[in-house]
Amino acid sequence: MATYSISGNVAGTNGSNNGEIVYIQAIPTSQTQPAPQTTVTDSSGNYTFSGLKDNVVYQLKTSADKGRGDGYLTSRKIVSIQGSDVAGVNFSS
Repeated sequence: MATYSISGNVAGTNGSNNGEIVYIQAIPTSQTQPAPQTTVTDSSGNYTFSGLKDNVVYQLKTSADKGRGDGYLTSRKIVSIQGSDVAGVNFSS
């Protein structure tokens, strides 16, 4: 079974993330879909989720709380995997 990826960048108000680590969750919008995934940005703000199933809609959420839900939420986006990788899903604060 083919799997796909979602990737992008998280930038702050000045266009840089200033080396801040941001946690990103990819949460399937249907409870019958795969388990949520969490990743972190690198020092340049880049992130990648890999091994994602086809025909699944994910809600991406950024935060600075290690995915626990007790920190600040900065942004959300909806991304649909439809037979190919999805690049350029960028966030800014």
